[in-house]
Amino acid sequence: MELREAFLASKLLGNGGGGGGETETTYREIIEGTISASTVSLPGVTAIGPGRFMYAKIENINLPDATVIGSYAFSSIFSLRTISAPKVSTVEYHAFYQDQQLNTVYMPMATYISDEAFYQNNGLSSVVINSSAAIGPRGFQRTGSLAHLDALSTISSIGVGAFLEGGLTSVEGLNLISVGQSAFQSCKSLLYANLPIFSGTLNATFASCVKLASVNVPNASSLNMTFYSCSVLPSVRFDNVQTISQQVFVGCRSLSAVYILPSSVPSLTYANAFNSCPISNSALLGYYGSIYVRASLLDAYKAAQNWSLWSARLVGLTDEEIAALPI
Repeated sequence: MELREAFLASKLLGNGGGGGGETETTYREIIEGTISASTVSLPGVTAIGPGRFMYAKIENINLPDATVIGSYAFSSIFSLRTISAPKVSTVEYHAFYQDQQLNTVYMPMATYISDEAFYQNNGLSSVVINSSAAIGPRGFQRTGSLAHLDALSTISSIGVGAFLEGGLTSVEGLNLISVGQSAFQSCKSLLYANLPIFSGTLNATFASCVKLASVNVPNASSLNMTFYSCSVLPSVRFDNVQTISQQVFVGCRSLSAVYILPSSVPSLTYANAFNSCPISNSALLGYYGSIYVRASLLDAYKAAQNWSLWSARLVGLTDEEIAALPI
């Protein structure tokens, strides 16, 4: 047995736990009994320990009984294309890190995708996870071929940079209540995003989404670099925002209408929030953009810190005009 095979013989499955004799399964039993045509099938194995298949030459993996996939378990398998694990509930840190050919993931019971679990899986295009899953920091960062994820319409939590530099074309986050910083930043193919109940801080959430043309996040309470360089975004609306921080709309070259409609004047902590967009530079579109606020608060906006710098761009809307706006 070559040195590499000897190493794998000692490392493939250990620390698996969960009964079923998986820690007693030897490398020879695997290559003689369960590997065929670059496919690994491990019935009876309930957990895959950390790093057990790291760098292996495998194309397809079937884990019919596993419930946990450990850290680095299938990391850097450059030939891996499919994983089927219908009972897995937890995918740990770096489990499929840099598996650049991985195309299909079937884990309908997976409720937790840990940090960087699928980081830089550039070929990933089909993912089935649980409808209530939580996605940890950078869980799907740099998954450039992942255009759609059904579970996003039902899950409630995604971590920092969860889809950073990814390939999503739309986000229907109907139940999202927790969204980490830069969650969708630099998703260059993202066209549409809907987060109707989210009420927290949008921190660089959609920054550099250069094709983002429609967004609905009316209940966000705080904005910071949220739409930086969203160059085709035409308008946005916020009904409950309380704080607008730095560079929120900088580089939004098509932004002609910003609707700020809470019942009190929100804090504008940095005057640069509207820099390099039509609100500050008419040369971008040939006319200035407008900031629409409640008519009853118009004078308060014009007197407020930093808002006063944009007084010429402020337009008051009556309650009737607000009610008539498209949602």
